[in-house]
Amino acid sequence: IANICDEVDADALRVSDGLRSDTRIGSKAFLSPGLGFAGGTLARDTKVLAALSSNVGYEAPLINGVLKVNEKRNSTVVGKLERICGTLHGKLIGILGLTYKPNTSTLRRSAAIEIIEQLVGEGAAVRSYDPMASTEEIAHHKEFEFCTSPYETARDSDALVFITQWPEFKEIDFDRIKASMRVPVIVDTQNMLNPEILLGKGFEYYGTGRGSSR
Repeated sequence: IANICDEVDADALRVSDGLRSDTRIGSKAFLSPGLGFAGGTLARDTKVLAALSSNVGYEAPLINGVLKVNEKRNSTVVGKLERICGTLHGKLIGILGLTYKPNTSTLRRSAAIEIIEQLVGEGAAVRSYDPMASTEEIAHHKEFEFCTSPYETARDSDALVFITQWPEFKEIDFDRIKASMRVPVIVDTQNMLNPEILLGKGFEYYGTGRGSSR
């Protein structure tokens, strides 16, 4: 749904509100456009269902479709950056958030690492920052430069991508961020920021499922 919304300039957050108004779905349904799911629960169990179905000769098109869409989810971020930047070759991209979720230090199952590898494969240079990421795990990754702050990450960048929903990212001094960037582009993969505030400060803002451009 988020992918469709980006293409037709609709807002997936409003679509989510509409879906939750249906009592068969409910107001507490987790309908949040973002990156692909991973980890040892939903991803594992979905793959087990797919394997079980295959073993008994059942195609399970819905389960397999979910996995297929999920495998491509993180690459949509790279595609969006290509449309914004024209080409990623020679561009400097800042990544804020490396861990797969807030309040953890591990880079295992990290969407950010997958996205960074794709960006580097397209010829981009990458800087990144995370407030809690394990320095031991970061040491194994030579494909990006790890910075000590969001401001160092943003310096001279052609785009800044927010990935992990760390609360402190909402408290960043965005005026300082804008002044340090080469091109003031923000890609908000989790819709964690206020687009109206950022647009008012002169940023180009791109959320997830919120239209082709804002």
